[in-house]
Amino acid sequence: MLISSEQVPSLFIFTDAGPYTVQLKVGNDATFDIASTVYTVESSYLSSPVMQKSTSHGYPTLQGAYDKIAGLIETIKMKESVSIDDEEIVFDRLVTVILEGGYDDLFKNVTDFTRIHGNVIISDGTVFVSNVIISSL
Repeated sequence: MLISSEQVPSLFIFTDAGPYTVQLKVGNDATFDIASTVYTVESSYLSSPVMQKSTSHGYPTLQGAYDKIAGLIETIKMKESVSIDDEEIVFDRLVTVILEGGYDDLFKNVTDFTRIHGNVIISDGTVFVSNVIISSL
């Protein structure tokens, strides 16, 4: 069990798939309320090479993560252990994308670079890139 008395608790990374009960206790020493809910962490997040930061959804491809962006700005994290080979990636929507590569298996720390070997086409929007090596076909 993880207990925090912080007003804004730090991020907790789930390392195993399955259901987790999350409780929020609000109040003081005399009175308090508790809200409880169950979140299910899917194994696809843990095994996926690419993740959307805002939703924590995992995707098998960078293009798949990009295509599912719902807002106007999104950070997409990519693991360092994955090379994206022979994939044509097309950024063709009026959104801002921040590509962050080189993450460890839990998407917590940047430990290296992610390598993209393929065509990257930017025809609309803005793309910021960090810790990514891009080489064309």
